[in-house]
Amino acid sequence: MNKKSFISHLLYSVAYQIAMAFLLQLPAIAQDRSLPFTMSVTQMPVDSLPDYLTQKSPDEWMDFPVSTAVVDGEFWVMFKNGETKPAFRYKGTNFENATRQPDGSMFTSVSRPYILGGMWYDSSDKKLYAPLHCETRGYYTTILRQIHLASSVDKGLTWKYEGPIITRDDPKFPLPTGRESSGLYWDGGEGDFVIYVDTKGGYIYLYTNSYTWPKTGIKAPYFFRHHVARCKISDKMAPGKWQKFYNGEWSQPGVGGKASAVDGYYVMYNRYLNKYISFNYGNSIAVCTNLSKQDWTPCFKISGGDYWGSKKSMAWLVTDANKTDVYTGGKTLFVYSYWEKVFHGLFKIDLEKGHTPESAGYMVGYAEEPKISMDPSKLYLNGSRYESPDSIESLHFRRINCLSPQVTYSGGWVDEKNDAYYVLPVKQHETAGSSIQFSFKAKDIYWKAVKGPDCGKADVYLDNRFQKTIDCWAASATPLQSAFIKNGLDPKKVHTIKIVVRGDKNSKSSAAKIRHLLFEYPAESYSSSDGFTGVMGKNNWHYQEKKGKNYTDMVFKDPQWKGAEGSEIGYFHMTAQSGDAVKKWVATRTGKIRIEGALSIEKDSAKGVSGEIRKNNMQAWSSKPVELKKTIFHDFTIQVKKGDAIYFIVKRNVRTSNGKLLWDPAITYED
Repeated sequence: MNKKSFISHLLYSVAYQIAMAFLLQLPAIAQDRSLPFTMSVTQMPVDSLPDYLTQKSPDEWMDFPVSTAVVDGEFWVMFKNGETKPAFRYKGTNFENATRQPDGSMFTSVSRPYILGGMWYDSSDKKLYAPLHCETRGYYTTILRQIHLASSVDKGLTWKYEGPIITRDDPKFPLPTGRESSGLYWDGGEGDFVIYVDTKGGYIYLYTNSYTWPKTGIKAPYFFRHHVARCKISDKMAPGKWQKFYNGEWSQPGVGGKASAVDGYYVMYNRYLNKYISFNYGNSIAVCTNLSKQDWTPCFKISGGDYWGSKKSMAWLVTDANKTDVYTGGKTLFVYSYWEKVFHGLFKIDLEKGHTPESAGYMVGYAEEPKISMDPSKLYLNGSRYESPDSIESLHFRRINCLSPQVTYSGGWVDEKNDAYYVLPVKQHETAGSSIQFSFKAKDIYWKAVKGPDCGKADVYLDNRFQKTIDCWAASATPLQSAFIKNGLDPKKVHTIKIVVRGDKNSKSSAAKIRHLLFEYPAESYSSSDGFTGVMGKNNWHYQEKKGKNYTDMVFKDPQWKGAEGSEIGYFHMTAQSGDAVKKWVATRTGKIRIEGALSIEKDSAKGVSGEIRKNNMQAWSSKPVELKKTIFHDFTIQVKKGDAIYFIVKRNVRTSNGKLLWDPAITYED
């Protein structure tokens, strides 16, 4: 891949596992807190290294994994950078001794095709197949990935393009960009895969990284999850024959279908364990008994060193004891760890029967950087992604942040701000007995707490009944997951959730702080930031400028909407100049709606800015001029008919040079 794009991706996406099996009702195997074997890892000497593992590699960067295949009894290593034309070819008897052969060539119409992550040789047809990692460069703010297919009948000397096999959406251009997606993030597609051929089960699997990128102007991390697609071996990897794993079934097409996250990535079958084993990012391992069900255990971090999938070694290859079979292994395995023309070691893994307990490796909440999600419960951002395939992430939520008057505190909770918290503050405290309390009517409740290296434990109560103790420690600060979820409540009853600081911590934490970010629950709610897009009227939100009595539609100029009179609207802010800035929401149905939000300014230059809410032509609420370091809240209900317009208007004082107001209103149906 392009050096800047891939390295910024993977060096910032430092290997880690966020294991949150306690958050959702996961399959029973995911509750197992021990691996069904023990293992030892020994670094082994290597007499000589092939070029592709050293500075002698003909590729400029080697910031991607090479591909291997046994072709007519010969062990082949091949790789192709999407930036260059040659397909580099090596042949030997195993991964350590392959020598360079004449370069192959590939000419395709797809953007930046890489040969990486594995190949499959069909011995009956004498045909070699290579999935292609393809990148659309400069797509919106970063890279869009897709997987296409190429084949060769002359051992990689020449390659024929076959077509797309796994994509985010229809591969025909122009594709929808992040501008059209709702909220703060957009889907960056599928790529950086590892192939697994399950001869025993009759399928070829592709485990992929699925990327989620923040939109322009959003101070938030990107991250990726693992998806999987498969086709029958008899279908020979053909386009149109692939299906993605989604909600427990192989029900979605490879091109354009939805997919669920899984904990597998670099997969092989282990005869000694009689299980499938996956070597994942962050020196971690997971096992699976049934690939049709993808019933992976949580990821267990293997302690003792940075063996594979870590900061320095983001590419790795696992073989059997003979160093030739990458799909099947036994009691002894070998892992080659490398990255960017630097070899980081050959590691011998010896497996034994028994169990490796949680205390020996698997760490709940482990995270060096909150970028890689390796657990089916995944990372849930501050904000909904309406187009997401995930059933929770795509929900509409009513969100109650820590500053809301509806949340009550006991003890001396203090405000704390950090850009990583999505422009929201947190309330922080560590004294035992201090508490947070919120009452609501809904079938589910979610508590989001910022986890971090100085965080401790808290007890959660629901309707005065103890639920569980939550450990908020993580290796680095992350607001990306819910600390507690409770489903199946009576939506007609008022419930109360209470968080009580314990004042204690686990041995890895430096303090016992609890950072409360917000509560949320599913509702027919329309948050302006969740619904923000570059498409006028999508999610019932319109972006306008008001001059006198006239409303005029703005023009989208990434990443904001702009008015002719200088006003502007972004994800969280509205700026008035000689014209007022206006967000308009159109009622989807008749009913009672709750309109809530908070107005604040960041600079004295915005002094004098005020907000107004109108229903059609009638004023429903107005604020005094907003003062620095003071927040003005609104929370009221009104009746609307389908098609009624609710206007959120920002006005500036004529003497103010900048009328920028932070305002992210939300509308929720109450009936």
